[in-house]
Amino acid sequence: MLAAAIAIPLQILAGDMHGLNTLEHQPAKIAAIEGIWHTEKSAPLTLFGWPNEKEKRTDYAVQVPGMASLILAHDWNAELKGWTSFPMRTRRWRRCSGASGSWWAWAC
Repeated sequence: MLAAAIAIPLQILAGDMHGLNTLEHQPAKIAAIEGIWHTEKSAPLTLFGWPNEKEKRTDYAVQVPGMASLILAHDWNAELKGWTSFPMRTRRWRRCSGASGSWWAWAC
C-alpha cells in the first residue's frame, strides 16, 4: 500500500511531463494520437471514434469538449495544431518498433 501511495503520484507527474515534452517536440504525433484533424482552440478529447482520412474527421466520435487542450497544455483555450497542419510527407503510416515489439502507426 505504501509503494502504491508513492508510485501513483510519481507516475501521474512523469506522464504529464512526458505529454508536455511530446507536445513541444513532436506535435504531429500528438495530433495523430489524439485524433485532432484541424488546428483548433479548446480542442476536445476524443475518447473513441472511427478515423475518416478521406474527409479528415473522426466519425462517430465521443468527445469531451476542451479536455484535450486542458490535459495537453494545461489551458482550456489552448490551441492544438491539427494533423492536416503538417506536411504530407510526415502524414503517412510508418512501421514503428519499441519495447513491446513492432506495429503500424501514424507518426512514430
